[in-house]
Amino acid sequence: MNAHPVDDAKPVYEPLLELVVQACKHWSTDFPAQFYPALDTCSDNWIELRDTSQPAQLRCRAIATRVLDKLDTVSTQEKKVFAPLIKALTNCHTSLYWEQSYTRQDGVVSDIMLEGYTFAELVGSCGPAFSKQIRIGFGLWDAGIHYPQHAHLAEEVYCVLDGTATFTVGSSTVTASAGQAVYVPHNEPHSFITRSSPLLIMYLWQGGDLRQKSVFNADTTTQESETAGHQP
Repeated sequence: MNAHPVDDAKPVYEPLLELVVQACKHWSTDFPAQFYPALDTCSDNWIELRDTSQPAQLRCRAIATRVLDKLDTVSTQEKKVFAPLIKALTNCHTSLYWEQSYTRQDGVVSDIMLEGYTFAELVGSCGPAFSKQIRIGFGLWDAGIHYPQHAHLAEEVYCVLDGTATFTVGSSTVTASAGQAVYVPHNEPHSFITRSSPLLIMYLWQGGDLRQKSVFNADTTTQESETAGHQP
């Protein structure tokens, strides 16, 4: 896959990416500043859109549509700030490449999670905006889903756009809602549980294999990376 400008990707996703960068740069004080430099270059290259017509992607797209339709309609001041971003995502979500990292055969997440989560990359090694420095995308989880403890080499930040979840990072636990960010250091075990409504997050990765598949155990040392469509 070559990193070069592609006419059909940039017009579709550049407005969404501009809103993503704007949201990150105007986030509250809990957004980690070390992610800012990579944000300035993440729109420099665009790559060919991936095929979204395969059964696995159609299934994940259906999950995305269902969960987006169920997002909380109660408006708060924090959510009003993200309204343009959420609207832009909703408007173009059917052309994004929605995926999952795990299968029933992996035996690491529940069937409930497999039926109610999906994610789509906007920036990263698989594009549509190409970057080797940072990965940015959106994750959707239905209500009442437990994402078990896992770890990966890259540091990560979860930016909550809608919904509420209780996050455990290392030995610390915090409940975060729209407008709050949760930082995960390199190799730090982390998990979360969504509450009574679906969760929409924007995730950012840097400082490791941007497509590494997570390690699901209590060991804080991530082994040699296994490249796959990692769930944030």
